[in-house]
Amino acid sequence: MKKKTDDLFDILADLGGPIPSEDARDRRRREKGLPDEAARRDLALTYLTVQRRLWPALGKT
Repeated sequence: MKKKTDDLFDILADLGGPIPSEDARDRRRREKGLPDEAARRDLALTYLTVQRRLWPALGKT
């Protein structure tokens, strides 16, 4: 499951483009109030799994 998740995020990263460099302070400010990275990954995986289940034909395109 870990490999599948990493592949998914690699695809999403390719679509989003390069991430601008930032220092630790900017990163903390941007992530303030958000759940940790593992929880966000689980949420994204759950969302995409449900979307694939609801619209299987769209996922095949």
